[in-house]
Amino acid sequence: DGIVGIMLSARDSVRDALSRMWERRGLPARLLLLTAAFVLIAEALIFLPSIANYRVSWLQERLTAAKLAALASEAIPGGEIPSALRADLLRTAQVRAIASRSEGERRLVLQAEGPITIDTVYDLRADPETAWQSLTHKLTQIGDAIGTSFAREGRTIRVVGKSGNESSDLIEIVIPEAPLQSAMLNYGLNILWLSIIIAAL
Repeated sequence: DGIVGIMLSARDSVRDALSRMWERRGLPARLLLLTAAFVLIAEALIFLPSIANYRVSWLQERLTAAKLAALASEAIPGGEIPSALRADLLRTAQVRAIASRSEGERRLVLQAEGPITIDTVYDLRADPETAWQSLTHKLTQIGDAIGTSFAREGRTIRVVGKSGNESSDLIEIVIPEAPLQSAMLNYGLNILWLSIIIAAL
């Protein structure tokens, strides 16, 4: 009971101190603080969908590179990816494995070198039709972006996307999550500095 009483007393003291500080400020200072606070809140509401869209765009770029690799392999006898394209995928896009499915047939386009453990799977094939589905989908993307930002290091993810007009056609890639986290961090810092400048103005 004594500890609870001390905590309640400390809380009341802090609240009274903040109240006195607020009352001592003039009306212009109050308006300035409230304006800055609302600007920061608005920037936060903009930031979350923005970082979520950036994450999806980054993953879609890797899926596009995988689609091109799958098309290139289909045009070559034996269905193997040219060595130059394979090296570019491993180096630039950092794709470790690619698989495609067309007309119900699944094909391994780029085989992983050595065993790989998949930590998380992200499916980007969702196509919301109603406003409620669109809102739910956007909230899911925001949650995935937050999860990616705070995920442990060294994770490997599998990403699934559309490969054609048919719903059964898909493209799958296996990539490390670290490059995505780094790209999201740089993007987030740029948005943060822009938000601070806008709030200051």
